[in-house]
Amino acid sequence: MVTGFLGFQQLVDAFGGVDVDVPVGMAEPNADAYFSRGLQTLFGEDALAFTRNRKQFGLIGDYVRSLHQGMLILGSLDKILERDLTALPDLLAILMGYTWTDLSLEDLLTIAAGGFLLDPALIGNEVIPADWVSPFAIWRADEAEALFRDLDDGALSTDDSWLKGRYGD
Repeated sequence: MVTGFLGFQQLVDAFGGVDVDVPVGMAEPNADAYFSRGLQTLFGEDALAFTRNRKQFGLIGDYVRSLHQGMLILGSLDKILERDLTALPDLLAILMGYTWTDLSLEDLLTIAAGGFLLDPALIGNEVIPADWVSPFAIWRADEAEALFRDLDDGALSTDDSWLKGRYGD
């Protein structure tokens, strides 16, 4: 699936926004990201700002940005699963209105229908652990290996401790 910034914003708006529990307050003019901490519904422009903000977080900014992108994806899944399978045609129409793909309609339907079988409690949001040496991230092999071992059974553990300490707190 391919889209641009404008298509992404329009897609999130057409979807009715996405609920995200913003983990820290943000005030970053470069990304136009101004958020209070806490649960809120992000619409197009704010969703883009939230998922692009990295400069506020210094050397770990790319890492934090990846976490935020995962949070928006998980929020989208939660919103989809509030509906039932009969909403699939409408959801696909929204998606196809703002994206491009070379997938066949059959493949799109199969993938999208599979989303209704997912248990959000079994889906984690991880970024491969790294040491940050500007401008490069260098994987911490021992922690990255532990993360990959956790995936051996096809799912990350449901422990939410991944969020603790990621913002310097």
